[in-house]
Amino acid sequence: MSVIKPLTKTAIYQNWHRHLVENKVTINEIDPIYVHRAEKDGHVLYALMKIDALTPEGARLNPICFLKGDAVSVLVVLIDQQRKNTFSWFVSDVPATGR
Repeated sequence: MSVIKPLTKTAIYQNWHRHLVENKVTINEIDPIYVHRAEKDGHVLYALMKIDALTPEGARLNPICFLKGDAVSVLVVLIDQQRKNTFSWFVSDVPATGR
């Protein structure tokens, strides 16, 4: 059986973190809420994290981060409180590797 690495030592996390640093994002705190691992070998399939981070311009990033692979996906939901209508759209960025 292989040794299970802490989330911060996995390739998925380190790649994500490196991209934040390269894009000059100020990271104040990263708090893993839930990490789902493969039963067979324990590698990280996905992780849900609470983050405290700022863009280079000083804007606060969304505090909830869902980490899964190299692609970025965002689900935006807008609620019209007067009419009680819900509008949503899903944005997905396919990685250059074609995975």
